[in-house]
Amino acid sequence: EIKEIENRMATSEGSSDRELYEQYQLLKEQLNKVLEEWEQWSIALSNQCCPLNS
Repeated sequence: EIKEIENRMATSEGSSDRELYEQYQLLKEQLNKVLEEWEQWSIALSNQCCPLNS
């Protein structure tokens, strides 16, 4: 979905579409939040499974 919006923003019509940019920012923020949560869970699981790594 992000890639689709990036492609649309690359067009002359999309480059001036404020709503498109807002949607893009929202999706990027959501993605970053999910990636941060995934990283936290990965660290927690690796510490739980392999206490020698702490």
